[in-house]
Amino acid sequence: MTTVVLKESMMSVDEAFAQALELFDAEQFAAMADLCRKIVAVSPGHWRALNGIGIGLHRTGRSKEAIGYIRKALELNPAYFEAYNSLGNILREMKKTTEALKTYQQAESLRPDAAVIQFNLANVLSDLSRHEEALARYERAITLDPSYTEALLGRARILYIFERYEESCVQYHEVLTRIPDHCEAMYGVGMALTKMDQQGNAEHFVEEAANMFRNLISRHPRKHDAILALGNILSAKSEKGDPSVIEEAISCYRRVLDNNPKDANTRARLGSLLVSQGKVDEALDEYRLAIRHKPDLSEARSCYVMYLQYHLASTMRQLAKESAAWQRTFAAAIPKIAVHRNRRDPERPLRIGYVSADFRSHPVGFHLMPVLYHHDAKRYKVFCYDNRDHADIYTCRLRNCADQWRTITNLTDESAAEMIMADKIDILVDLAGHTAGNRLLLFARRPAPVQVTWLGYFFSTGLTEIDYIFMDDTAVLQGEERWFSERVARLPGTRFCYEPPPYAGDVSPLPAYKNGRITFGSFNNLAKVTPQVISLWAKVLRAVPGSRLLLKSAPLSGAGCRESLVRKFAAEGVGPERLILRGQSPHAAMFAEYGDMDIALDPFPFNGGITSCEALWMGVPVLTLVGNIPIARQTSGFLKTIGLSGFTATDEDKYCELAVTWAADLNKLSNVRKELRDMMARSLLCDGKRFTANLEGAYRQIWRTWCSS
Repeated sequence: MTTVVLKESMMSVDEAFAQALELFDAEQFAAMADLCRKIVAVSPGHWRALNGIGIGLHRTGRSKEAIGYIRKALELNPAYFEAYNSLGNILREMKKTTEALKTYQQAESLRPDAAVIQFNLANVLSDLSRHEEALARYERAITLDPSYTEALLGRARILYIFERYEESCVQYHEVLTRIPDHCEAMYGVGMALTKMDQQGNAEHFVEEAANMFRNLISRHPRKHDAILALGNILSAKSEKGDPSVIEEAISCYRRVLDNNPKDANTRARLGSLLVSQGKVDEALDEYRLAIRHKPDLSEARSCYVMYLQYHLASTMRQLAKESAAWQRTFAAAIPKIAVHRNRRDPERPLRIGYVSADFRSHPVGFHLMPVLYHHDAKRYKVFCYDNRDHADIYTCRLRNCADQWRTITNLTDESAAEMIMADKIDILVDLAGHTAGNRLLLFARRPAPVQVTWLGYFFSTGLTEIDYIFMDDTAVLQGEERWFSERVARLPGTRFCYEPPPYAGDVSPLPAYKNGRITFGSFNNLAKVTPQVISLWAKVLRAVPGSRLLLKSAPLSGAGCRESLVRKFAAEGVGPERLILRGQSPHAAMFAEYGDMDIALDPFPFNGGITSCEALWMGVPVLTLVGNIPIARQTSGFLKTIGLSGFTATDEDKYCELAVTWAADLNKLSNVRKELRDMMARSLLCDGKRFTANLEGAYRQIWRTWCSS
């Protein structure tokens, strides 16, 4: 009998190999390889021991050496199925995918009914993106061995790739019936439910997905992709109007960044959530870090340029510099459409294309509605290029006013440009600038001969392929044109048009008469309520004894956000009894709440837009502080247009002084309240027909310029 010497003891080759298998089961791979070498030393033709050496070497990181031993085993026994399987596994791990496939096929020729080979073939076919074949192999493995959990997981993965999310979810659930806390299966269920929600199958899917991720994270706290997925779900919910989840979403993103500080995409998402809570300085820090880690992240750079305008210290020079940096980084190298064959007739009917993600119940939608309605249909054909999937009732109203409606959400910039060229658009209008959902890189291709930015943004885009920016005399003062990459074209009087909704309701009496005190207020996005704004508003409250401040914003539906705001005012000497904090409500209900406000306080430097218009329409004068960038002059422009004087301050002391003065004269304040709606209705701000004629005049003038160029 051939024997093997092991620690001064003698055993047969068979006994030694049995011990080697025990070492494999105990994951003592180095010891296993060493013992198999001793077996081969006394029995050179022991092909199973040669395979064992290969497996042991592979498991200890010496895969190249391992291959030689396994091939030698196959030379001795060409029908050795297990060696082909082992060799295929090693080759696949070494990314030698084609060789691995051939090796598994050789194993299959020996044992076509081996579930493990069908499974391994499925894996390598999936690596090669041959997913149909992979699915068939996973299903064959499951047929051969219904208890094969790994094959069930593989099938679930392929079904997910094929966007068969419901079937994928069922398959993952089957794994969970066998292994209740299986990490990948729990994650797979969460991701499949998330996709089912995005497809609009049922509203409850997103809640089920969030709960699955929470359950998974509680069992596997280091499953960072699940933490990120939960953060993304909650962030999306907050964007759709559920502020109660913002704190949890922020916590998720911070945990992800603790694990991977260079995750630029997550930093950008965190920045957006922080902005929604009014933490602009923190958000800007996150955007800076995101840009540092990923300089080509367009969204982060756009957000950075955008939210700099919430910062009191920002200047036109700084904004112009950042806009130009965006242009150099993202737009300069994009190929341009050099020749446009639009007919150069200065007086012919024109095709105007509007591009936006905000054709909905949104400030852009509200301000655009009267323009689309009043366009001269004989001289201007209106095309709307919608960059958002979901619509609302207001989208339907806008759609009914357009001649053509196109959805470009899922189109590449190149494909969208081809569509615009095919539509023969003469003037293409960007309504987004650097705000969310913009398609500035589409404009960088120049799909239309004349390109304009207007309405949805407040400064230069920096994009040299946009020819004009429509502003007004209040927003851009004479001499400030040098900070714009576009030519500044000033619309007469105002660049905005406001159409109040039919549910706005009547103007209520001055609430101070029944309350016995003045109530200041703001319904602006909380992002605008920066520390500097809080400091000045607190100063106003201290200067007007007994006064209250009514704040209404979606994030205030969350307890964490309310508590944070209360602490900030307390630090400025204003107690919680002076604050009235309200969360989100339907738009019509919000209009009714202006009946609780005597004077609106405009935030700065980022003034109100649609909120200022709504307050004024409801008879509430807006006290504004004029700043040194266009967005900081927005409300003063409204006041100038409607002819309301006495509510515009040029510094913080004057702002506070005006608040005190108006609060002290209720009769005068009441008269303003009674007159405001008529003042607005008679002004250009609410005259959609006249405003649209002015806008069309601007379009005609820039078209004539192009025709003569």
